[in-house]
Amino acid sequence: MKVRAIFIDMDGTLLNASNKISHRNREAIYRLINQGVKVFLATGRHYDVTAPYHKDIGLCTPMICLNGAVIHDAITRKSDANENRSSQ
Repeated sequence: MKVRAIFIDMDGTLLNASNKISHRNREAIYRLINQGVKVFLATGRHYDVTAPYHKDIGLCTPMICLNGAVIHDAITRKSDANENRSSQ
């Protein structure tokens, strides 16, 4: 089965202790993208904190922020607040 998407947490996964993306992680993300895998950032962080990392690694996929409470579209710059999605 081919991997089509990967969702990456930021704190302690994508980012090191200095809140930087390591060369190793950056290269792994670029390899995935080159293989056609969609890469998403999924984090408890707010959009304003997530967006610079998202842009830095060249992603255009939506950002999943605030532990899934908000999905921010990087292309349209619109947000979708998921207030009651779990009850639907």
